[in-house]
Amino acid sequence: SNPGTALAAAPSVAPGRIAPAPPDPLSAAIEARLQGDLARSAWLYERWLEGRGGGAALRASVQLALGLVYLDLDQPNAASASFTRVRASGAATAAWGAWYEALADHKRGRHAVAASECTAYRKKWPAGPHADECLVLIGDASVAARNRGAAVSAYQTYLDAHPDSPREEPLRLGIALAVSTTDPSRAIPMLKALVLGHQYHSTGDSAQLRLDELAEAGFATALPQDGITACRLAAERKRCGYEADAWARFQVLEE
Repeated sequence: SNPGTALAAAPSVAPGRIAPAPPDPLSAAIEARLQGDLARSAWLYERWLEGRGGGAALRASVQLALGLVYLDLDQPNAASASFTRVRASGAATAAWGAWYEALADHKRGRHAVAASECTAYRKKWPAGPHADECLVLIGDASVAARNRGAAVSAYQTYLDAHPDSPREEPLRLGIALAVSTTDPSRAIPMLKALVLGHQYHSTGDSAQLRLDELAEAGFATALPQDGITACRLAAERKRCGYEADAWARFQVLEE
């Protein structure tokens, strides 16, 4: 400026200096998410996507990141819309978009749609990164949609492919719960077996809860009142870490 000229405000950069480059919005969005500021992260991703910058692959990746933030914000409708765009992009991340689209649709209550989307995923990407996980989601979504046959088939297909999976027990529970919706008499022995022989306490609780519901509906669900059953129940408590309860049960058995 000319000598003696009064500026309306102090310049943001000292005379002779170069203004720093504005912060990269994508880096800022990532940093905001890492800091737990999910709302700001989503806003930054949205603002970037409103522009025309980046190629198709980068834009699909940003849409995927935005969808994941929406999931963390418990906004499955918005997440599903983002993931749909990723799936339709044809980019390398399309399979990831398809998987998360199905997951988001399941979370927002569109269970039959989620199962259908995972079935389509397995046809298009049979060796995709979530092909096996889609079997579990098909099972979970089909249970929620009260489609017993599809649920049992999906769970069993997963178990056949992964016989030593640590997920075997919860999937066996899923099969029993699915069967119980249309064939309680067949499901009751399966549920009893899970009550008496499980590794995860939540499995036993869920199986017993369903047995209690069936009992209220008039079915005979009581466990046998014998020493062997009592021993198995005591062993179950010990296996799940309830040492005091297990000890008390074993003392009763000893007496």
